[in-house]
Amino acid sequence: MGALEVTLALVLGSAGLAGIGLALAGWLRAEINLAVTNGLYLVLLLLSGIVVPLTSLPSLVRRIVICLPSGAMGEALHRVLGHGLRPSGADWLSLALWAGRGATPRVTNVSSGLSRLEVLDTFGQFA
Repeated sequence: MGALEVTLALVLGSAGLAGIGLALAGWLRAEINLAVTNGLYLVLLLLSGIVVPLTSLPSLVRRIVICLPSGAMGEALHRVLGHGLRPSGADWLSLALWAGRGATPRVTNVSSGLSRLEVLDTFGQFA
């Protein structure tokens, strides 16, 4: 027990965070994207439970943090590696939802009448 949960949490969390990064890259100019991504990295790092323990945060903030991919991934890893427990259902749900939104395939019709597969970024815009 543990290796599978750690691997799955890392893969799902990374997919969710990559989806956020791809969405920002599609929306913002390169210079602005760099600044926003670095700022978001620091915020998500502080709210992941790695730098600041989730137990020291107010209850409402803790619930919001678990809804973020970094918070759910950090909490899942903390449960498995720190306490030998399985990640909670809320951790898995949050990670799965963020990973699922990271790259959603959609088939669209093109003018020739054929279908093509396009990848949608996190917020539904074509990448």
